[in-house]
Amino acid sequence: KAIEKINSHLEKLATCSKDLSGFSNGDGPTSENDIFRKVLEQLVKYMNSGNRLLHKNFLKQEVVQKFLRLLSTLQEIPPDLVCDINQD
Repeated sequence: KAIEKINSHLEKLATCSKDLSGFSNGDGPTSENDIFRKVLEQLVKYMNSGNRLLHKNFLKQEVVQKFLRLLSTLQEIPPDLVCDINQD
């Protein structure tokens, strides 16, 4: 069971790495916090888009799935992070 759990976690990490490969700008490795901030910015932009139809299947949206996969790999959320999503 332990081996299955470890393999499952490694698969999630590999999937997350593939999803985030486009975030490096070629200036060397991008920190995990920088990548998380960029993914969060995409999520906030999506949530604040005002298109209520997009929110119908919220958890199935690619931007939400990408955010959740990355969130599941973090050890700690940056303490100075601001998430400004419209309450509506």
